[in-house]
Amino acid sequence: MSVPYAIYADKAGMAKETAGGTRAGTVSTSAAGTGTVNYLTKFTAANTIYNSQVFDNGSNVGIGTTSPFAKLHINQNNASVLEHLRMQNQSAAGAGRFTMYSDGAVNYATFTKYGSTYAGSYAGLPTLYPFANLLAFGNNGVAANDGLGRFLISTAGNAGISLFKGGTSKLKFHADFTTENVGIGGNSAPVSRVHLNNTDGSNMDLRLTNTASGHTATDGFVISQIGNVSTVINRENDRLLLGANSLPKVYINPSVNAQVGIGGSPSNNLSLMSSTDTVGISFENYSGSYFNVSENVDGQLML
Repeated sequence: MSVPYAIYADKAGMAKETAGGTRAGTVSTSAAGTGTVNYLTKFTAANTIYNSQVFDNGSNVGIGTTSPFAKLHINQNNASVLEHLRMQNQSAAGAGRFTMYSDGAVNYATFTKYGSTYAGSYAGLPTLYPFANLLAFGNNGVAANDGLGRFLISTAGNAGISLFKGGTSKLKFHADFTTENVGIGGNSAPVSRVHLNNTDGSNMDLRLTNTASGHTATDGFVISQIGNVSTVINRENDRLLLGANSLPKVYINPSVNAQVGIGGSPSNNLSLMSSTDTVGISFENYSGSYFNVSENVDGQLML
């Protein structure tokens, strides 16, 4: 018997006292079998080794499957909602984070769940998105906590998208759980069903463009507010129509001479048209007194 074999037998064979302690009995496979290729082993009883749930085919690892299609493949076949994986920080003042990297140390995404008493908030969002019980996920940027662009879901149920610029968070989309209003463009809670708000300055606009209008700063239909001045402008060389009951009622032509038509397309600076025999103008004051000017079908002017 060679010396190396004797040393091996001492460590793996029958009961034997060694310098590190004692162990009794042999280690054997389960009576159910001798183990299965590619399964990691586990102790199924004292001194008994058999298959575990973990399957390793040399390329991928499977739990619940012998045909793993990814580096780690967790598989279940159950007609109910089952938890596949749990990662937990039990401190209410802490947070749990999952980080997924791509090709370099600065290219990654983070998913962070903050504890229920975690203090503070992202800069600029102390009321709408406090850290406590917040779910945040973003892309690239440890200095910005969860990334330079963040998706946020607060414990109050608010959902938002923010950008981290200039040391603060700029909320670009906010769905408010309490009011069900949607805010776009600012860090304040929306007060209308859809509320566009610029909390960075005094200019705010809404622009509509298409393939015919183009897509530059001088194109499209624009509703804007600059300070306290509000405007509605068609920036294209075509008409602006205002209507009611599914029909246009006021026509504004792009003519240099400012042509406005009421009831139809204008041919003069101000044109009044009617589908009946008479068209007219009424001048009325706050007391109810009025003065009418009208034209009948014969072209006669009536006062």
